[in-house]
Amino acid sequence: EQCRGGALTVASDQYSLGVTLFNALTGRLPYEANKLTDLLDMHASAPIPQPSAFNEQLPRSVDRVLMRMMAKN
Repeated sequence: EQCRGGALTVASDQYSLGVTLFNALTGRLPYEANKLTDLLDMHASAPIPQPSAFNEQLPRSVDRVLMRMMAKN
């Protein structure tokens, strides 16, 4: 929403919390880029990486929750 210039809703907060939890549970952010425009584009349209790919101790249920929190739609 925010990257696209739309109105902010509860979904924005949910997405932000999902990114924060992703970072806390994996030790990294879901997207990395050298340019801000590339990073914003990734947040807007890139596939969501599975958290368990970066922390194999995470159960698949955590993947499902975080990926739902970070869903693009």
